[in-house]
Amino acid sequence: MFFLFITYQLLLQIFMNCFTMNQLKKLLVIFLTILMGISAQSQVSVSSLNIPEGLKITESFVLANGTAIFLLTIDANLNFAFYSANLTKEKTFGAATPVAGLNQHILQGAQIKGFSLSIDSRLLFISANFAAGKGGFDIYRLVRNGNDWSKPENIGSPINTALDEMEPSISADENSLYFTRPITEVNSFSSDFECNKIFVAEKNINGEWEEPYDLTKPINLFCESRPRIAPDNKTLYYSSVRENADLGFDVYYTQQIAKKIWKLPIKIDTLSTANNDWALSFPAFQEYFIVSSVAKKSKSKEPSFLNNAPVPAQFFQDKLVSISGNITDLYSNKPIEAKIEVANPESKRILASYLSSEINGEFFFTLTTGQKYDLSLYKENYSYRFESLDLSSENKFGLRKKDFTLFSSISLFLNVFDAEDFSPLDARISVIEQSSGNPIDAKINAERKGRYIIGLEIGKKYNIKVEADNHNPFEIPFSLDEIVQFSNFERDVDLQPNYETLEVEVTNMETQEVLDSVQIYVVDVETGEELKVYAAKNEEGKYDLKLKKGKKYNVKVKAPKGYAFYNTEVDLNNEAPQKMEVKLEPLNAQTKLTISAVQFETNSAELDISSFTQLDQLVELLLDNENVKVEISAHTDDVGSDIYNQRLSEKRAQSVVNYLIEKKVPSSRLIPRGYGESKPIVLNDNDENRAKNRRVELRILDVNIQN
Repeated sequence: MFFLFITYQLLLQIFMNCFTMNQLKKLLVIFLTILMGISAQSQVSVSSLNIPEGLKITESFVLANGTAIFLLTIDANLNFAFYSANLTKEKTFGAATPVAGLNQHILQGAQIKGFSLSIDSRLLFISANFAAGKGGFDIYRLVRNGNDWSKPENIGSPINTALDEMEPSISADENSLYFTRPITEVNSFSSDFECNKIFVAEKNINGEWEEPYDLTKPINLFCESRPRIAPDNKTLYYSSVRENADLGFDVYYTQQIAKKIWKLPIKIDTLSTANNDWALSFPAFQEYFIVSSVAKKSKSKEPSFLNNAPVPAQFFQDKLVSISGNITDLYSNKPIEAKIEVANPESKRILASYLSSEINGEFFFTLTTGQKYDLSLYKENYSYRFESLDLSSENKFGLRKKDFTLFSSISLFLNVFDAEDFSPLDARISVIEQSSGNPIDAKINAERKGRYIIGLEIGKKYNIKVEADNHNPFEIPFSLDEIVQFSNFERDVDLQPNYETLEVEVTNMETQEVLDSVQIYVVDVETGEELKVYAAKNEEGKYDLKLKKGKKYNVKVKAPKGYAFYNTEVDLNNEAPQKMEVKLEPLNAQTKLTISAVQFETNSAELDISSFTQLDQLVELLLDNENVKVEISAHTDDVGSDIYNQRLSEKRAQSVVNYLIEKKVPSSRLIPRGYGESKPIVLNDNDENRAKNRRVELRILDVNIQN
């Protein structure tokens, strides 16, 4: 500070006799500002802004992303037209070209007093005296769609009145609209200048414009013009005549502290020239500033030139981060016009809303640093996307680019299985729209048995009906008409099986006596699952088995000691048997049992693995009836020599005996015998009969059952 004071004193002495006091003060302000730090600004040239001869520029507006400048021009016949010029890599604006899609809406003879673009350049607000207006000049809104613009729409009451509403400036969050109206009182400057007051209208929670109010003193003082609200939504630049008529319009800076409370306006001395200086035009990151000027005491606002002017950092808006990117369809990659809402993560209050471009999906907006934000992206009949954005540690202008994808349909994965054994089911699936009750042609793919993929559009409610043979159908309500965040969903559908009651009567084969204390074993042929059933007798003294429809079962009936086992296959597909009569053969001497399921490898005595189930039942029979001595005999068909078949049958009989011995059946109770082809049960005249003759039999040699 001491250094600054000495510098100030020296400059006073040196320049006192060379400049007026007012000029000296301006020089010192500029010099001290440089010492304190002016933010580096790019030298963007506006000298290349060539427009057709005979046109004059009345106003400029730099797009928020800094890539182009919009110009409002006027010709000798007072016809207005918009031009635009892109910023090149060399930091110069290219040649200006007419905005054809916009100019077709500008009526000949109509005047335009000021315009403003939204932060994403999607909305254009103009002040025009179209014949259908409410007053002389009204504010109109136009919407851009690619290179096309909608017709001007009068934004109506309460903003537009019988007075002139001019020079609109829309805030970055689109919730505030600044504009001017002519002053109604006479002051010392009104005879030399076009004097206006600055008003602002704000949206309520329903998105409707409320009654505008003027910014009063010290902002509205005598003659105000060209308000330009910065993207931070609280820094305001405007032009004003304040000190005396000789000075004309200069650019002022102020900032909103709270609602309707503003800092004392400060003139930006670095922008003060010998002309009327109109409000700034600049990109959101304030890398450069364009200011327009016109000769002093001129009521005309047609600038004699545009200039890239330096602005001290102390007059900058709050630091911002620009957010840009594209929103596209997840599957087609086509652009989407989606809504982007910015909210306070604590209060959940919506701070601003934006739209991405329908043409290319682009979006652009700014957020003040030092805070956290929640972003919500959505479109009707599309998914939602939620993002958290932490700018609390940011303290400088920046740019973040991020692309997003949304989707209009989801994949529903259905796992369909039996509710009891959890086995996958072949299912029939139909999709019904709830609102109409009509089935829809949804895309359904079977990934594998019991697993299905259904494609469903977002924005509707569905009922999904799942059916499978021999099971009760089931209907799932599935809603996609609210917030959808995920592209894949998964649901498990367990269908209750239908049952068939199989009545089983168990009797002694010889005496026809009904047997008690029977154990019944049921094996699911498909899964191999074994269920031991202690069947209860019904009123008729028979056993009721509840078995699932559509299944095949092996049913084994086991009685007390002294009876052979009983094995059969029950098929409950289609016409299912209602009754089953089981006659158990008493284990007497010479009782013969054919063990039909015992198989061997071809021309081998090695047991096939498929034989083990039948042999294990034989083991159980022999262990339960420990005093039974049996002969295990093997038989062949007539293929091959007698000697070969005899030896093969003997080896096979011995293989069965060896298996039984391994299962703890005493060898003393087992006699292996091979009979070759000598004892066929049918003629060996075809393959089917030969298969019947290839068999293993059990014959009881001795029985001594102890109770």
